[in-house]
Amino acid sequence: MRGGPEQAFEITPHERQTHVHPDDLPAVLAGVREAFTGRAPLYEVEFRIRHHDGRWIWLHSRGRVVERDAAGRALRMVGTDADVTRQKAAEQQLRQRAEFDALTGLPNRGLFNDRLESAIERARRSGKTLALLFLDIDHFKGVNDSRGHGAGDTLLRIVAERLLATVRGVDTVARLAGDEFTVILEGLAEPADAEVVAMKMVEALRPPMRIGADLVSVSTSVGLAVLSEADVDAARLLARADEALYAAKRAGKNRVSVHEDIGAAPGVRPGA
Repeated sequence: MRGGPEQAFEITPHERQTHVHPDDLPAVLAGVREAFTGRAPLYEVEFRIRHHDGRWIWLHSRGRVVERDAAGRALRMVGTDADVTRQKAAEQQLRQRAEFDALTGLPNRGLFNDRLESAIERARRSGKTLALLFLDIDHFKGVNDSRGHGAGDTLLRIVAERLLATVRGVDTVARLAGDEFTVILEGLAEPADAEVVAMKMVEALRPPMRIGADLVSVSTSVGLAVLSEADVDAARLLARADEALYAAKRAGKNRVSVHEDIGAAPGVRPGA
């Protein structure tokens, strides 16, 4: 399976472990330990192992202890390894289709909802600031109508790339539908940091975008809401960010609107 000759050979457990992907090794060792001690009737783990050509392949490994000494210590385990690389690739494709937007590669609405709920739980535990940005592209419909949906798709891909360039790796940029995007900002030192990021996004989308032979200019409106004690769930936080977005639209677009708290009118910050 690893690309070696088809012949019988012996390999020590330590030598085998050197071929296992470092991220998967803890699970392999834990599975072996559970089987050896008798806490689990079977050893069964899926992990990556290095092929001779350098790539990683997935194995489904199963085993059972078949011999123990008088003290109950494991002496011999028998099992099988099956190459499940193709199955894993198929599973990954299904997850990609189910959780990510096909056009931009960003998380879709379903994955965004899951991540937002998890982020809120983490923020409640840590006490750190969590902010949600809701934005869309000003005059996007005009691009679609005048240049066609292909141009609109190209524009959305460029927007996604520029938004990703303004955030950290721990943040989530998602595409909900059409030209609507959301951004989850976790672990901020203070609420003002979220507004700084939002303004960066306004600035990042201002330079013209190359679409075919043409340069197309657009802008973005951003609604910002910081998680508060009054936000009973993710839907309420999203609703406040959405409300702030529409305040930015009403104020003339190309700007950030901050929903200060529940019951307060959003404060609008114009773009530069």
